[in-house]
Amino acid sequence: METRKNRRIPALALALLYLVLGLAALALFHSYTVTDAELLPLTPIFTDARGWDIYRLDEAGARVALTPKESAEITGTVYLSRVLNPAYEESGYTTLELEGPVSVFLDGKLLYTTAPGSGEDAAQVELPAGYEVPAAGENPRLTLPPGYGGKTLTLVFAQDAADESTPTVLLSNRAAEDALTATTANRLGMPAAAYMTAALLLLGLFLYGGIQSRWDWPMLLLTLATALQAFYQLWEYDIQLMYHSALDIPVAALIPPLFTALPLCYLLCRMERGRGRIRAALVLIPAAVSLLPPLLYLFGLPIPENFYTYGTEALYLSIAATLVYAVLEAHSGNRGFRVFLAGLGALIAALAVVCLFSGGLAAYVGAVLEQVVRGLPSLPLYWCGAALFVLCAGMSVGDAIRRMAESQNRADMLIIQVSALRRQQDMVARSEEKIRLYRHDMRFTLHALTAMLERGDIAGALEHLGKSDARLADTALTHYCKSPVLDALLAYYEEQARDRNIEVQIRMTLAPELPVDETELSTVFANALENAIHACEKLPEGTPRRIEVTAVSAPHFCVEISNTCDGKAAFDGEGFPITHAPGHGIGTRSIAAFFAKHKAVYQYSVTEDGIFRLRFLINRPRPQDETHSGAV
Repeated sequence: METRKNRRIPALALALLYLVLGLAALALFHSYTVTDAELLPLTPIFTDARGWDIYRLDEAGARVALTPKESAEITGTVYLSRVLNPAYEESGYTTLELEGPVSVFLDGKLLYTTAPGSGEDAAQVELPAGYEVPAAGENPRLTLPPGYGGKTLTLVFAQDAADESTPTVLLSNRAAEDALTATTANRLGMPAAAYMTAALLLLGLFLYGGIQSRWDWPMLLLTLATALQAFYQLWEYDIQLMYHSALDIPVAALIPPLFTALPLCYLLCRMERGRGRIRAALVLIPAAVSLLPPLLYLFGLPIPENFYTYGTEALYLSIAATLVYAVLEAHSGNRGFRVFLAGLGALIAALAVVCLFSGGLAAYVGAVLEQVVRGLPSLPLYWCGAALFVLCAGMSVGDAIRRMAESQNRADMLIIQVSALRRQQDMVARSEEKIRLYRHDMRFTLHALTAMLERGDIAGALEHLGKSDARLADTALTHYCKSPVLDALLAYYEEQARDRNIEVQIRMTLAPELPVDETELSTVFANALENAIHACEKLPEGTPRRIEVTAVSAPHFCVEISNTCDGKAAFDGEGFPITHAPGHGIGTRSIAAFFAKHKAVYQYSVTEDGIFRLRFLINRPRPQDETHSGAV
């Protein structure tokens, strides 16, 4: 393949640019999920009355002071009273949001009540027992009149025996409520849109593979998991915004465990070694147990106490088993799981770094971890599922990009093979033309030889015969093996090397029938010879440049390709050479795929005197051999 002289942007620079753009997009979207607007909570808590005088009235109408905790524990009427700070009104708070049956008095005058007829005197309010606010599911709200600052607000609540909390009191305004509603909707809607976009992209990759008759069924599992993530976010609208969506159906209870279990199944399908029953059981059985509680709920069957918690904890066991097997897969050389674990480490490191600079995020992460300790695993499991999706999506897209790159490499190799065959065809045509001319001139050559011999000019006849032999030798073509594709390709790269002043030695002792497909084998030779030519080109002028190719069929099919180099080479854990040059490395991966497919024994090495060698053996002996060799 001709070396391209166009400039290439380093892959690291592109990766950093992608990362920066991704972080910028996340920062932009995040800005729509937070707001400076806030509600002012005035609800008393057990440890702080928050400025309220809390009391009840005895039979004589006298006030009996209560602590916030006592007010939550009694049954009956509870009073909260305070002077409203004028700063509240100056800050724009206009709305009072309360809870349950309540009457509101401002400077002793009835301002609002949820139970008409309960009385207009704060000391004589009678809220009906068991009375509920007509608008079920909504808290009472009223607008405070202008100039409420500095006036006394008295709230009269009816405490129920089943309610063991202090009455809810909030100050708000329309702008703050709209801002909070918008940010809450964005926190749910933006991830849902992102997940659905990702699902469509993954589905597109799946269908693209199907068009090429390479259906990637594990990717379909990941696509379904991504869609479930989007549905889960939409499902949250019903919980956080009282919004009844199309997903407000019993079967939606299956979504939370499924969007974690499906990525685990995807990872299980991607594992290359040890796909035994034990591995599948340790991953799938706990995942199946996590689906039992929502299935019981779906069919209206009784659910044992704490069964939801047990089901969620079972899913944690499945995650743990999958991570252990992921480590084993990475250790055994599975490139995809190496990417997965690298991404997991980067994700944890990034989270730790951000927590150092963001106290709010650090507090949130601490609260999530605390829920795990307290036996409340649902929220942590959601984030586990989200992290698994991100890592699996990166792994899947990376595999798709790698496959496309290898397909492009195969296409390039096919172009080279076609070019080599055309070049070989041209050489054959030129040789045939020379033979035709030689045959045409043969009659005159024979007449000249006859005349010389008749004159006794033996020396002249021998000289003329030698020139004729040289012309005949010029019509010969060098062949390396019986395979037309491999033979043409070797000749092609021999010419490429010669044009770059590289000495080439090719020794082939191959049977007529190759042990593997000739197109696949020629791709290995092409990639290896191209790498060898690049290595020789890097050597300084005046340094010996040499490439040697040796191949035999007996007793086993064995190949050695060596070249001079600068002596600097690094190898990965599987013994393959590592390159950081942009645009390189795909050929080595193609060779690696060939070795894996045919279970070849291979070795890359570099000697102290600067000789780089690739040796590989395929254990498929062929009985018949034929020897061809060529040298430049």
